Amino acid sequence: MNKYLYGLLNGCSTLTEFQAAQGANYTTDAVTGCVQQTGGTVHQVNGVAGYAVTNQNSSSGGGAVGGYFQGRVLSGPTNAAAWGINPLVQDTAGVTGHQIAGEEVDVNFFGSPARVWGIIISGASTGTAPTGNGNAGAIEVRAPGYAGNGVKWVTGVNIETGATSGAAIAINPQAAGATQNSQTLQFNATNGASGTMTANLALDVNGLMNIPCGNANVTYGSGFNAGSITTGHTGFCAFAVAIGVGTAGSTGVINLPASASGWVCNAQNFTRAAQIQMTGSSVSSVTLTNFGTTWVATNWTNSDTILVQCMAR
Repeated sequence: MNKYLYGLLNGCSTLTEFQAAQGANYTTDAVTGCVQQTGGTVHQVNGVAGYAVTNQNSSSGGGAVGGYFQGRVLSGPTNAAAWGINPLVQDTAGVTGHQIAGEEVDVNFFGSPARVWGIIISGASTGTAPTGNGNAGAIEVRAPGYAGNGVKWVTGVNIETGATSGAAIAINPQAAGATQNSQTLQFNATNGASGTMTANLALDVNGLMNIPCGNANVTYGSGFNAGSITTGHTGFCAFAVAIGVGTAGSTGVINLPASASGWVCNAQNFTRAAQIQMTGSSVSSVTLTNFGTTWVATNWTNSDTILVQCMAR
């Protein structure tokens, strides 16, 4: 260990503590504090502590900061890495009944502040952020055993009971302006045949929730007088079938993403009064039959539009 300024209390060893977490590695420290709690009447022991108070107007400055930490990558290197702060907490194998927290942020307000936050993630960036999930996130949750030992969090993010008086999570507009859709909640899944499947949940400018049906689309199977699935829909929740002008028939098959137990679909003729029923269902398709107004199987009428809604069972 290379230490310049350091304070060691109650037999605490910086080498022992660092290598307990970082293996047989070493570090160079400009300022180091190490203390072992041995009892007594104090509230807690601090390896490093900073305290700041103010009664000044801070509208044009940074205010009082109890601890300021900064990391910076200089020009030149291509694979450098810097952290502003890197807390670590760990226990010892075999101990029980204790509690550990990687970081605790407490906020005590006894007056009436104009604004108050627990954590702010901000900055003054002017560069180009990397693309792709996991490459540029304000918060990223990784498994505590992310090195591959299978240990995982029980909950990624937990909003404790009674923690908020309003929204537990507020998703605001995509940008400033009078007419903006909300930002999205993105859900990703993987499929061995199709790759990554993505669906986004958002509120549009008309106050309607865009409930996604995934990017696994519906496709034409057969029948419908050689018809087709029209474009412009968002998935299997709501779409349209255009009746063709080919060989006449009373049925049509729609191909759907594979489901666990099959599909339930409702359909109505948007062009004329007619009764349409689902007469067949598999894990990846449905059959619709036109019963017209006579309640018997009736050929589709050329060029009609059939509106369909499907849900997986």
